[in-house]
Amino acid sequence: MKFSDKHILQLEEHGLTVDAVRQQLQMFKNGIPKVDLVEPATIENGIFQFNDAQRQDLINNYESKVETLAIVKFVPASGAATRMFKALYQFLNTYDSKKESVNSYLNKTKDSGLKLFFVGLEKFPFYNQILQKINTTCPDFKSKTNDEQK
Repeated sequence: MKFSDKHILQLEEHGLTVDAVRQQLQMFKNGIPKVDLVEPATIENGIFQFNDAQRQDLINNYESKVETLAIVKFVPASGAATRMFKALYQFLNTYDSKKESVNSYLNKTKDSGLKLFFVGLEKFPFYNQILQKINTTCPDFKSKTNDEQK
């Protein structure tokens, strides 16, 4: 694609280069490559956990520079994750295994998203890690009923 001098000037005003825009256009044309997740992000594996002193240092550093920063709000995936897990959060907040079965809850709410979640649970890439964690934190998990396990 050929850019006019006017277009190039507009790009530069936005802090972009012609090469960067060409790369972006190529990405739109070819699509974004699939990411192959191999394991969940956990503390010390992609996620940092700070102690109180480290947190306070970070807060102090931010507060000392806040006047010179251009602060923006970041909303990941336009709220897709919130929508994706809305039914699950609702379930966790309202379901009581002592009062009803999971099936009766699903029939009562008619929530197709939640039904799909339970049907496809074993297909999540982190399913085995969740089971390992459950078995270490709840040793009697396997002896519980299906409704209690969910």
